[in-house]
Amino acid sequence: MAKCAATKKDGTSCSLSALGSSPYCWAHNPDNAEARKKVAATGGKGKAAKNRTVYEELHALAEWHKELAVMVREGRITRPTAQTMSNLLNNAASAYRASIKAKETEELEAQIAELEDLFRREQQEDPVKPWGA
Repeated sequence: MAKCAATKKDGTSCSLSALGSSPYCWAHNPDNAEARKKVAATGGKGKAAKNRTVYEELHALAEWHKELAVMVREGRITRPTAQTMSNLLNNAASAYRASIKAKETEELEAQIAELEDLFRREQQEDPVKPWGA
């Protein structure tokens, strides 16, 4: 497979493979400029991206999947490349879902511990006498 014909900002040649009939990789292909802007806009560089909720991140991953489908349909990336990218996105989504479950579990454990403490305090203040004694 041919290497990308682009030169990086540091003056070195791009080491990625060119896609399809284009002399460029996806990152350097001028046809992908709009998609690159979308990717850059959701990048993790800004403070807003760091403050996104897990649910917003999952939504962003779903949008990426939609964009991958469009790119395959338009022939801008190959199916194997899209599948690899989709696998990575799915792994990220699984990690986000796991973090949601972990947080929910922590919250439930804290609520249970609080209820147990409340029950113990009430038992110490007014212990229940067994068998109505």
